[in-house]
Amino acid sequence: ISIPLGYLLPVVLKFRRHRYVWSLVIVLGLSISTELIQLLTRTGLCETDDVINNVVGAGIGVLAYWIADRSLKGREKNEQA
Repeated sequence: ISIPLGYLLPVVLKFRRHRYVWSLVIVLGLSISTELIQLLTRTGLCETDDVINNVVGAGIGVLAYWIADRSLKGREKNEQA
């Protein structure tokens, strides 16, 4: 779920400065919250590698968005020229 979230959050944060960093911070917060809820309710396992994997997955999603965004901007420049 973190890859799609990492891809979609920059779209939502389009007009915010440092939207890529904010996307990763939001996923980090959500992931830590999920792990803390699992710890407090004793459902599932509270593991730090889950947090790391979620942030890495979000990073892949953010990278995919960045590549797609740059590609579209380059295509628009070529069409205007």
